[in-house]
Amino acid sequence: MDRFYIYMRITGFLSLAIEIGNILKEYLNDFVSAPKEAHTLVTEVDALSHALQQLLDFLLKENIRGSFEETSVLYIIISICDSKIKKLHSKLTKFHLRERWNWPFQKQDCSEVVSTLHHCAQTLEFSLTISNCELLSKTTAEVITSLSEQRKGLDSVSLLFQTVPDGIQKMSNTLDVLLAFLPKVDEIYLDVKAIKCDV
Repeated sequence: MDRFYIYMRITGFLSLAIEIGNILKEYLNDFVSAPKEAHTLVTEVDALSHALQQLLDFLLKENIRGSFEETSVLYIIISICDSKIKKLHSKLTKFHLRERWNWPFQKQDCSEVVSTLHHCAQTLEFSLTISNCELLSKTTAEVITSLSEQRKGLDSVSLLFQTVPDGIQKMSNTLDVLLAFLPKVDEIYLDVKAIKCDV
C-alpha cells in the first residue's frame, strides 16, 4: 500500500477524532466536576488529531519511498488509531445522546486509551520527516533495531559533551519513548484485529 492509502485511511477517521474532542469539550463545559480522565482524554484526542493532520499534510507534500504493508509500523499505528477512535466515538455518541450525566469510562479503561493515543500521537509526530516515515514503512522488529542503533549513537555523542545539548536530549527522549512503546504495538494490533473479527 502506498502513502495515498494511508492518507485515505486517516481522512476516514480524523473527522471522528475531531468530533470526539468536541463532545468531550462540551461535557467539560457542562460539568465542572468532570473527572480528571475527561480532561486528560480531550488533551490526548486533540494531540492525536493534530498529529494526524500534520501527517496528512506531510504525505501530500513529500515524496516518500517505500510501501506501507500490513506489517509496517505506520500501517499498524494508523490501524490502532482508527480502531480506538471508532470505539471511542461509538461509546461517546451513545453517552452523549442518552446518559450525559454519567462518565462512560472506568478509570482504568480510560487510562489505557489515553496511554495508547498518547504513544500513537508521538509515533506519528516522529514520522514527520522523510527518513523517519520511510523507516516506519518497515516492520516493528526492523524499526526497533534501527532506533536502538540510533540511541547507541546518541549515547556515544553525549559522552563528548559535559552538558548534553537540548537537541540531542530531546531526540534521546523521543527514542526512549518509541523504544518503550514499539514492542507493545504488535500485541495491541493483534487485539484490534481480534476485536474486528468478533464484531
